[in-house]
Amino acid sequence: MYLKHKGAQGIDMASKEKIIAAIYEAIDEVNLQLSAEEKIVKSTSTILFDTDTGGTLTSLVLINLIVEVESRIEQAFHTTINLMDESEMAKAVDPFKTIDSLTEYIDYLLENHD
Repeated sequence: MYLKHKGAQGIDMASKEKIIAAIYEAIDEVNLQLSAEEKIVKSTSTILFDTDTGGTLTSLVLINLIVEVESRIEQAFHTTINLMDESEMAKAVDPFKTIDSLTEYIDYLLENHD
């Protein structure tokens, strides 16, 4: 689990699949702008941005992905989330490290949405 203050929490499988589908749609959109070597692989273990190594995505590609993911989540769940909210990011450990950690972070944001 990537959230600091939560224990072992299971994401509802239907919600997890819906979140992953939204992320993969965002990846498809971002991949249209990338060369073959730069394309993001659609796998939950794909490393997006690793704070230790600098990650695989450039900061510009990561920002484009974040914008696309927020848009796709809004379409899928009919609610707006801010993946870059500093107060929420402070509660998470590397939410952008992998697609799996991003999925868990989005699930957390959706569960705790006002």
